[in-house]
Amino acid sequence: MILLPILRVPLKLLRLKLCYANIFFRDINLRGIVVESITSVSKTVVVCVAGFEGLSSTAPTFLNLTEELLLSAAIPIAEVFRYDSTGIGLSDGKYYKMTIALCLGSCIISQFLNSTGNYFHIEKIILLAPALDQHDLHRYCKPIDVCKSYRARLCSQEDFSFKLNDYENHILHIHGNQDFVVPIESIKRPLKHTLIVNTNDHDLEEPDILQERTIKAVEFICRNE
Repeated sequence: MILLPILRVPLKLLRLKLCYANIFFRDINLRGIVVESITSVSKTVVVCVAGFEGLSSTAPTFLNLTEELLLSAAIPIAEVFRYDSTGIGLSDGKYYKMTIALCLGSCIISQFLNSTGNYFHIEKIILLAPALDQHDLHRYCKPIDVCKSYRARLCSQEDFSFKLNDYENHILHIHGNQDFVVPIESIKRPLKHTLIVNTNDHDLEEPDILQERTIKAVEFICRNE
């Protein structure tokens, strides 16, 4: 694995370092932004994967969590990598141990776990309003004509939830109870660790909700199980 830094920017208290990077992993070029702690000796990295809307709308979610994780001395995190799956240059670094996925990002994570076997040691996974069951979601959606052909190709018959079965005790599921984009009813198999918040905001970015789920996520990551 080769890390090629393009830009470094000092952040709060000079304890964090940010860089845009190309990361070469198993002959694949992963582009993104790495935020790392200068003082931490940990080898644990948090990976953030955005959904179909991309990182432009989910940046507040991941940035807020990054600050909470990396600026707390009590949390052993080395880096946060916001994976830029859309190629627009808004992501972060190295895969290891913890993953946070939003919406369709959960499908990427579950498929990744299924294809890599035991190559990685995954310690915690946080799913934010996950769109895991693509087959059932079509029952809740009425796509406009221009989207129909694309949606039909977008794993429309896939149910990714079963691929997370082996990680059930290591997953935190956070969802709005009135989410119209990915209705909570589409999650057929409730997970052991769940936070259901009273909102119809799919991105879960209302100030009170953002604070509540960030605290819950940090507590979950720090919990020893």
